[in-house]
Amino acid sequence: MKNKTITEAELINIFESYGAYICPDEIEVTAKECNENGSVLHRGLNAEGWAHLFAKEEAYQQECEAQEAASDDGHFDE
Repeated sequence: MKNKTITEAELINIFESYGAYICPDEIEVTAKECNENGSVLHRGLNAEGWAHLFAKEEAYQQECEAQEAASDDGHFDE
């Protein structure tokens, strides 16, 4: 079975599907990491699987940061 590689455009679409932002500086490196891990089916995931995993993790992290920032907005030192 030939392993499919993921393109930068596909990576961006996957991140967007989870509501996660990916910094332009990170797109090339993340796509490369997905393809390298997927080429050996590391953890049983192909390149697209890695892209979904990274996107889910990033979406979760960004949500946590947004909630933390929102809760900090209501606290002012007097």
